[in-house]
Amino acid sequence: MRRSSGLSLPPWCGGPVRVLLVAAFVSSVGVFLVVPYLGIYLRDTAGLSSATVGLLLGLTYWGTRVSGLAAGALAHRWGMRRVMVLGNLLRVAGYVLLLGDSLAQITCAVLLIGTGAGVFFPVAKAYLLRVVDEEHQLKAIAARNMCANTGVALGPLVGMLVFVQGPQGLFLLAAAAFGALNVLLLRLPIRQDGDGPAPAYWRNAAALALRRPVVLVTAATTLLGVAVVQLESTFPLLVSRGPSTWLAGALFLINALLVIVVQPPVMKAVAGGGVRTVFVTGFALFAASFVLLSAPGSLWPVWLVAVGVFSVAEVGVSLWIDDRVRALGADDATTIYGLSGVGDACGGLAGALLGASLIGGAHSSPDVWNGYWALAPMLMAAVLALGPLLPAAPRTGRSRPTRQAGRSPDPSTKGDAPR
Repeated sequence: MRRSSGLSLPPWCGGPVRVLLVAAFVSSVGVFLVVPYLGIYLRDTAGLSSATVGLLLGLTYWGTRVSGLAAGALAHRWGMRRVMVLGNLLRVAGYVLLLGDSLAQITCAVLLIGTGAGVFFPVAKAYLLRVVDEEHQLKAIAARNMCANTGVALGPLVGMLVFVQGPQGLFLLAAAAFGALNVLLLRLPIRQDGDGPAPAYWRNAAALALRRPVVLVTAATTLLGVAVVQLESTFPLLVSRGPSTWLAGALFLINALLVIVVQPPVMKAVAGGGVRTVFVTGFALFAASFVLLSAPGSLWPVWLVAVGVFSVAEVGVSLWIDDRVRALGADDATTIYGLSGVGDACGGLAGALLGASLIGGAHSSPDVWNGYWALAPMLMAAVLALGPLLPAAPRTGRSRPTRQAGRSPDPSTKGDAPR
């Protein structure tokens, strides 16, 4: 009698899928080894001013989001695996350059790190959609999110242990992580995201950008950027009024753990719920969290509840966007993620500025609510304005086939069914 193994993976989780899930984990660990401590290093060790540090971190954010649009063109010409490897090589070079202390070298380093991440991310998600059949794509995306967020939770802990020994060791460890990730990615088959001259790709991207479903995805990602950036920019400023400095760390820990735990139930809700219902509910939860975070410092336990609500909203809206991209077809996923990344960049920048301005009165008195609650009706007004773009279909589903007419099936995916 053959003994069954202790770990049983679903049929759709074949070799390429497992590689991509591990890659999501390693990539997140590598990123969050450094992210929480980079600003501290630039200010305290490199001796840069706070304004310069803010500008450099902003360049990283923009590089990550905006460069995703070029990722589709590169994948179109070179293949998806080569582009992912290129993105990691850029990140390795960036972390090595951080070992220097000149402003020019540091600026080049953060641009390389941001651009490398922006090139890697949309192609990795699009590759996953290519190797998983339609029925299981949302489950695969949820599994990828769980792996990535596990890395988000683990990376800062490891990074803290290394950072206290010296920032140079931290940068070298991050470079080593992305170098190892490239070795792992070599196990993937090379997938071409298209063929033909580059101008044809950009014409297709321009046509996609004008399609109503893509406009909806880009607009939703822009609003998601407005909301999610609050965790990194505004929340720490708000909780600084609390009774203890540990609250900022607690908020990040609660968020990191919840986005892992709630993935399966929220994924089922997204898959089974109406498109409009899930969309509005997700942003309504964001709005509720902003109202709760307007509470005065004496009610700091409310802040912890608020981050819990925020985390559920983050998972729900992110999965909703991924499901809309999936419904548009895997062939165009890299391009759509790139287009929506530009919206994310704009939304993140606007959200950071708006959130900071709304809490401007937060330090005037500890006994009154600050103006941060006003972000909630602003967000919901923007959500309701997108109503005409929302499909009337009661459930999510594909809006068109993934293969263009006349394109033969990819033989590298046949053995994965039902994947």
